Amino acid sequence: MLLPQWGKKPECTSIYIGTENTYDADRYRGALTGAIGLRQEAERQYEEAATRPGAKSALALRKDLRAAA
Repeated sequence: MLLPQWGKKPECTSIYIGTENTYDADRYRGALTGAIGLRQEAERQYEEAATRPGAKSALALRKDLRAAA
């Protein structure tokens, strides 16, 4: 599974479900839930990092516009 990272290569991670002998539907659902949680957290961090520079430049632009007015 790939986890996005702002300004870096995506991080590749594996989710362990079990062996052929220990695999069952409950373990699969648990691993899937964990993987979805990891992905959502990585996407949240990515969005936060991606918008941070834009927010800073917008604040600086707003200050400049107020100073000019």
